[in-house]
Amino acid sequence: MIVTAIELLMAGNRRGRLLVRPDGLFQFATETFNEPDEECGGYWMNDYPPSGLYSRRDDAVAGLQAKLKSRTDLVPTEPLAIELDVGPWEEPVLRQS
Repeated sequence: MIVTAIELLMAGNRRGRLLVRPDGLFQFATETFNEPDEECGGYWMNDYPPSGLYSRRDDAVAGLQAKLKSRTDLVPTEPLAIELDVGPWEEPVLRQS
């Protein structure tokens, strides 16, 4: 399924993306940074599976913050269509105010 990533939460070597599905429900997905080694540079690997479904944005945000153990506010990103079960995903671009 293709979803739209709209916000980002950074927490150490992990990050989470708030997603909006075509049916209007919310979901989140997390990624973990793999440190560079002698064979390749560092990269983000999507953690699978994504979260369950939320009808309210605030509930999805609370779930994401709990998963990453961070109360940091999410940062808006440029909308990015991603396919949940195919990765790695494109890097998020922070939205300019």
